[in-house]
Amino acid sequence: MQNVDLSVFTKVTFIGHNFLNCCLALQNVDLSVFTKVTTICDAFLSGCSGLQNVDLHAFTNVTYVGSEFLKFVPGLQNIEAPLLPKEHALMVALPLTNTSSTP
Repeated sequence: MQNVDLSVFTKVTFIGHNFLNCCLALQNVDLSVFTKVTTICDAFLSGCSGLQNVDLHAFTNVTYVGSEFLKFVPGLQNIEAPLLPKEHALMVALPLTNTSSTP
């Protein structure tokens, strides 16, 4: 699976453990539908070695992010996540691209 269509999940508020975990061939995933998500559990997109860029701007309501968030994603070059806690950038050893106007 190289692409996944999540457009039907407009009412999701909770992303469970191992969401798309180890989808090795996954190259593109549009997460813009997840505007209501408040919780992201462990191993979110972990092991998706084909991913290069992730835009998490939709996650404006997230209050909790579990462990192994984007872990083992060696091809990942950029994460755009202005509203997620910076400690999650350390977990994946990449800088966050902060495009938010608030400090």
